[in-house]
Amino acid sequence: MNVIPRSALLAGVACAGAGLLAASPVAAADTDSTVQQQNSSTPWWLYATESGDRAPSAFIGSGADLNDVVADVIAVFVSDGGPGQNAGLLIGNGGDGLPGQNGGRGGLLFGNGGNGGEGLPGQAAGNGGSAGLVGNGGNGGNGIYGGAGGNGGHGGLLSGNGGHGGNGGNGVEGNPGVNPSPTGPPATNGEPGANGSAGGNGGAGGPGHNGGNGGRGGDLSGDGSVTAGSGGSGGPGGTGADGGNGADGGNASSTDGDAQGGSGGNGGEGGAGAGGGDGLAGGNGGRGGSGGLFSGNGGNGGSGGTGGQGGQGAGGGNGGSGGNGGYGSPGGEGSGSNGEPGSGGTGGPGGGGGDGGLGGTGGAGGRGGLASGSAGQAGENGSDGENGQDGPSGGDGYSGS
Repeated sequence: MNVIPRSALLAGVACAGAGLLAASPVAAADTDSTVQQQNSSTPWWLYATESGDRAPSAFIGSGADLNDVVADVIAVFVSDGGPGQNAGLLIGNGGDGLPGQNGGRGGLLFGNGGNGGEGLPGQAAGNGGSAGLVGNGGNGGNGIYGGAGGNGGHGGLLSGNGGHGGNGGNGVEGNPGVNPSPTGPPATNGEPGANGSAGGNGGAGGPGHNGGNGGRGGDLSGDGSVTAGSGGSGGPGGTGADGGNGADGGNASSTDGDAQGGSGGNGGEGGAGAGGGDGLAGGNGGRGGSGGLFSGNGGNGGSGGTGGQGGQGAGGGNGGSGGNGGYGSPGGEGSGSNGEPGSGGTGGPGGGGGDGGLGGTGGAGGRGGLASGSAGQAGENGSDGENGQDGPSGGDGYSGS
């Protein structure tokens, strides 16, 4: 009876394993963290790229030790996956995904799928890996900053529970309103009146600029009844800026009649404050994975994220002060009276608060097994974010005397 040497047997196993690998090349491990979203309702074996088409974490060594070569060959078929990597081809658990990465698939015969990684800013969370014939699907990762949660992996074809969907991330709060710095030329002031004419009104302020001041009313002297010019009104302030001041009325004098001083100009209205930014919407929850075809519970859907709160509005500008009435000097048998004072300007309203973001939609529950197992529950919808508070109003200007 011929006895096959042990070294020859090991060499034969190694060659056979190498032949299997050569006949079915394995893709290189994917180190890219980009999530490749797939339809959670479709079994993974119909999609070779559900977990990024990553190869098993084991590979054939190049060392001279034949025992190490055999161990590497076996690990290709039976091993657990590293972070974000698939398990061995036949038996093993898929590795949990890194941030933004899908979980690895379980072995074709036995093994659980890995959990999906947490989301990254601006990117959805990773999906859970699916099992093979027998095993549980991995849970989807949770989203952040309004990102969607990952979908749960499917349970094994024969038996296994589906993974739960990840929760959507909460929406980001809106930015508070900020009144702008003055840009461009300032507002123009009103021209003063001459020979009893009214002063000009101040111009409107641009963004961040106060309104222009009114021009003083013109003085007037003469015979009979005399009325001096009224002061110009202040211009309205730009966004978040103060209104311009009203100007004083002109003085009047008469040698033998009534003298009426000019009225003071009204103060300009303060500018409205800048509005707050809107909150961002919450992320949608991930779908639960399906249970095994014959037995297994479907995974629960992830909850939607809460919408972000709106930002608070900025404060409004103060109203401008009213101008003083002009002085009336009586002459002869006439009477003199001072002009009416100008009214103070109204303070500008505060900026409106931003709208709260919409809440995310909860994920659908996964399908249960046909023979036994219940369907997963749908995730709860996220609540809408609260609206931001309005900014404080500006103060009213003082009236003239």
